[in-house]
Amino acid sequence: WWTKETVAVVTGGNKGIGFALVKRLAELGLSVVLTARDKHKGEDAVEAIRAQLGQLGSHVHFLLLDVSDPYSIQTFASSF
Repeated sequence: WWTKETVAVVTGGNKGIGFALVKRLAELGLSVVLTARDKHKGEDAVEAIRAQLGQLGSHVHFLLLDVSDPYSIQTFASSF
């Protein structure tokens, strides 16, 4: 159901179920955009995934996103 061009976006990916989902999608070979409201927590989560997955983690990226803030959503969307 995905191709090499598929990009998965996971909101709240810095902890809990979101973090586990980012990790699993990366293990399956997808490019993943991990989003979080807190820049430092998001960057730390990406670093942790990259440390755990090695090369597979290189396809995990962080973008700041607060889904309750229209400006944040607009900024996020404009990065694509």
